[in-house]
Amino acid sequence: KQYSPEEILGYIYAILHSTSYRNKYADFLKTDFPRIPFVKDFRTFERLSELGWQLIQAHLMNEIPDYDLGIYAGEGNNEVIKPDYRKTKDYERLYINKTQYFECVPENVYQFYIGGYQVLCKYLKDRQGRQLNLSEVKNIRNIIRVLAFTIEQMRQIDNFEIDQ
Repeated sequence: KQYSPEEILGYIYAILHSTSYRNKYADFLKTDFPRIPFVKDFRTFERLSELGWQLIQAHLMNEIPDYDLGIYAGEGNNEVIKPDYRKTKDYERLYINKTQYFECVPENVYQFYIGGYQVLCKYLKDRQGRQLNLSEVKNIRNIIRVLAFTIEQMRQIDNFEIDQ
């Protein structure tokens, strides 16, 4: 079978989101082009390609997962003062100031790193001292949902045996 460029890109993207691949090639990924291993069968390639393509669409914000996460709450002027994550037995919240927060933010989503940056912290710290507009509030909610989806997809990708 001949695969399309999108299917090949999806496969590569899935491989780059494999935890075992990232761990094995961590140093190499920082300094050079990554080696992309082949899988042993077409079905594995196709499934990984599908998972990778779904990730691409989510990361481009073309398809936002419909998760009930990152609900914006509280009273205030939307100013990012000091981002702060708080988890209790009753809630998981990402505060932007003393009174406003995003509700239902799983700890693994808050802790998620890409390229050496803790995604949500970096996004909010870059906006510290500013008032978030409605578009930015929506974008943060979408980022929370996409990160949760990314973690879920990475778990599925990690179930496949990838020759390295």
